[in-house]
Amino acid sequence: MQTKDGCLIVDNEDTKFSIRLVPDPNCITEDKQPIAKIMIHLDCTGSIDSHYVSPVYEKLFKTEKECIWHVEPVSRSSVTIEVKFLNLKISNSNDITSPLIWSDDSFPWDYTSKITLCSISRMFQESIHTDVTIETLDGSLKAHKAVLASSSPVFKQIFLDNLEEKQSSTIKIEDMSTDACSALLEYMYGTIKQDNFLKHRLPLLAAADKYNLQDLKKCCEEMLMEDIDSSNVFERLQEAWKYKLNDLVEDCFIYLFDFGKVHDLREELDDFFLHADRELLLEFFKESAAAT
Repeated sequence: MQTKDGCLIVDNEDTKFSIRLVPDPNCITEDKQPIAKIMIHLDCTGSIDSHYVSPVYEKLFKTEKECIWHVEPVSRSSVTIEVKFLNLKISNSNDITSPLIWSDDSFPWDYTSKITLCSISRMFQESIHTDVTIETLDGSLKAHKAVLASSSPVFKQIFLDNLEEKQSSTIKIEDMSTDACSALLEYMYGTIKQDNFLKHRLPLLAAADKYNLQDLKKCCEEMLMEDIDSSNVFERLQEAWKYKLNDLVEDCFIYLFDFGKVHDLREELDDFFLHADRELLLEFFKESAAAT
């Protein structure tokens, strides 16, 4: 595979899979040659999927005869190779130190952030060194105490104070289904997809309030504000009131009174009067009086 400043060479034999990284000879001179600190990820798809991670290599790349990494045997029908550059600099015979190719301004921080996020998501998806089990309403999930505690001050306190959770490494979230709790963990690990967020935004809102996840709570509010309609406006209004989501409360009242939709929802309004919180009903009547 050719790159801007070199190429990736893969030798594929029956019993050996070798990977070499070769610099472009036009980009270097005898006294200035690249030193790279790299890690290689190899994902093999076949009858049995497998994943390999190389050690961290720091090498002076000057000849194409140097083999970087061997994997044997590898069963595969397709292979994805990812080379992560942890550092890159130029050797200089005239200087004691070697200057970094990447300056502070040009270092690819976005790329390294994506790599970190990818590694963290793999920890969850592949249950790598998990140390806590979450028992849900209808199943269980594996997670990491460090991720939970760093995301939520409530979980942090649970692991500090609750002797039962410390000894058993099990916490109970029995008011969430496994799917909804998995979406919560995906949010904490930074891997949640929009469609899954939309599907579980109401249980995520409840969890955000319970475990003091303020950023998640705000995200849920914004997503709930996007599609208010006659089929959900009273449900949204009650959820907004319950969790003190002032912007969502305001949008629901705008939909009902400024747009005049309240007159089209007589049946839903009767049910709202039967079940709504008393203080919410008082606020509703105030808004209704102001709109007339």
